[in-house]
Amino acid sequence: MMHDDARQSGAAVCMRLAASVLMFLLAAFCAYGFLASFEFPGVTLWKIGYATLATGFGLAGLAIIRSIWRAARNVRSESR
Repeated sequence: MMHDDARQSGAAVCMRLAASVLMFLLAAFCAYGFLASFEFPGVTLWKIGYATLATGFGLAGLAIIRSIWRAARNVRSESR
């Protein structure tokens, strides 16, 4: 018997996947901005901001994918 919290609709999974893709695209944009900010000498606020945002968006994307993976694993283990 499946619990209601372990069950996910297809739309919810698609929205989570779309959110994770968006997070990875934003992380890639920030990584590109971080590399482009090396045209200016020294440590600037742009470098710190781009590095922080790229790391944050990347970790957020991974967290979303991890939540999808855990929910799928829970549903699969409960259906046995």
